[in-house]
Amino acid sequence: MFTPYPGATSYEVEEEVSDVIERAAQQMGQVDRVTSRSEPGLSIVTVTIRNTYDKDELPQVWDELRRKVQDAQSQLPPKAGPSLVNDDYGAVHGIYFALYGDGHTFAELKDTADFLQRELLLVDGVAKVALFGVQDEVVYVEMSKERMASLGVAQSQIYDALSDKNLVADAGSVRSGGEYVHVRPTGVIRSVEDMKHLLIGSAGGAWCIWATWRRFAGATWTRRSRCCGTTGRRPSGLASRRFRGGTW
Repeated sequence: MFTPYPGATSYEVEEEVSDVIERAAQQMGQVDRVTSRSEPGLSIVTVTIRNTYDKDELPQVWDELRRKVQDAQSQLPPKAGPSLVNDDYGAVHGIYFALYGDGHTFAELKDTADFLQRELLLVDGVAKVALFGVQDEVVYVEMSKERMASLGVAQSQIYDALSDKNLVADAGSVRSGGEYVHVRPTGVIRSVEDMKHLLIGSAGGAWCIWATWRRFAGATWTRRSRCCGTTGRRPSGLASRRFRGGTW
């Protein structure tokens, strides 16, 4: 179990964090041994469970340990935590898979990888399936300070216009006869092209957001995922590996 305590010395970590987490773990009857290591800014507590519990019972033991540690968070000093309970350190990497497809976009490869991940989790003996090399979907907007100044548009207005879109909000309902019809607002952004038509108000009027961009080509919508894999807990399970280049 890892608990950060930024700025604290190893002694402060031991006295204020490690001891608290240790006492929480020792409340469990399933625990065989508790050890800790206190470093500057970080507490590491290791819990060993009695060997009388099999693989079917251990998940419940770990869940109880998480609850005990969660309850102890209120006893930690300010700026300490939250604690992370890691019970996957014993996962065994057994099989490596690379997913690639000439002529397919990274978005299509990612959709396929998600499908394979769901299917592999249904295989008997597979405890965990992980994807590696997955990159976030990103839109790059390069703004022109000259155009923003001439239009009277502040940078914060652009940020607010972008962050306010695609938020889930309850628009209410309308009664029609004996039924209620839910109202679904339109205007959801689904592509970079939709972003171009966002309106930004200023003292001189309302402008489309693309009028403040220095270069539209600088805005891209990509899924640049490059590799995927799987992990399991046994040698017969599945594992993962990073692959480079244009493949997964």
